Amino acid sequence: MSDSYEMLGHIERLRRQLQRLRNMVAGLGAVLLVVLAAGFSQNDARPSEMNRVVEAGRFVLKDNDGNICGEWMASAGGVSRLALLDKKGKSRAELALHADGAASLFLNDEEGRKRLSAVVRTEGAAEIGEYDSNGKARLLLVANRDGTPGIAFFDSLGNSRFQASVLTDGKMSLALSDSGGNVRQAFFTFPNGESGWAVAGANSKIRAELGMAKEDSVGLSFYDVNGQKRAAWNVSRDGRSDFGFLGKGPLMRGNWTVLPEGGVQFAIRDNRGKERIIMDVPAEDPAKFNVRDHNGASVFQAP
Repeated sequence: MSDSYEMLGHIERLRRQLQRLRNMVAGLGAVLLVVLAAGFSQNDARPSEMNRVVEAGRFVLKDNDGNICGEWMASAGGVSRLALLDKKGKSRAELALHADGAASLFLNDEEGRKRLSAVVRTEGAAEIGEYDSNGKARLLLVANRDGTPGIAFFDSLGNSRFQASVLTDGKMSLALSDSGGNVRQAFFTFPNGESGWAVAGANSKIRAELGMAKEDSVGLSFYDVNGQKRAAWNVSRDGRSDFGFLGKGPLMRGNWTVLPEGGVQFAIRDNRGKERIIMDVPAEDPAKFNVRDHNGASVFQAP
């Protein structure tokens, strides 16, 4: 009797093993059918490629609980995208290749809002951006294809408020903008040592400019609402000081000059820039007054 029970137990164990083997074979068969179906999806597929090429418009990665934690897809617009999702289904990281050839990487917060980005554009510029909790850009670093770097800061509305750049020729510039994005102040330095500071109006037209030339002369200029220079004050390295008034054109209409030795000159010019009235007060000699005609010839002089 005991032998019969042992035989029955042995048979039952064999039955269970066979059942597990059938289940495994069935599972492998299903997987094989999927792979073969994918391999035969192309009419020109060669037998050597059938088991090495799988085609699909979307791949989904799931965890043990069935939650989607990653997607790899291609859209109809020609964008290929790889996204990593958290347990809430929010996209936390996205890598994409766009239809125009640009490549981008976005890192998002727990709400799926982008906080950090890296982009390489088709023209060769590379950008790194940082965003606030509302998804607004607050900082942008740029390296253009020609190698010129730049940085920009934005306010909570996404308006650029601060920009700085270094050009390939060595010129450096820094600009401050208002809430509307209009440049109101600018600082710049040239490779030869010249530098300047400019103040602009609401239309971004320069209204005042302070500059230092490479020979150490300094100048201050004033402009009208259209950005045209109307007055200028210059002090040269040797101590000469000039203050001039300009008309609507680029020509000087009047100027006051203090010479290094102390003499003073005052001139009024016509619309061609010709001196018509001149007052000359030397440092030691008596004052002289001279009036000239349109050809520059003296018509009155005193004393």
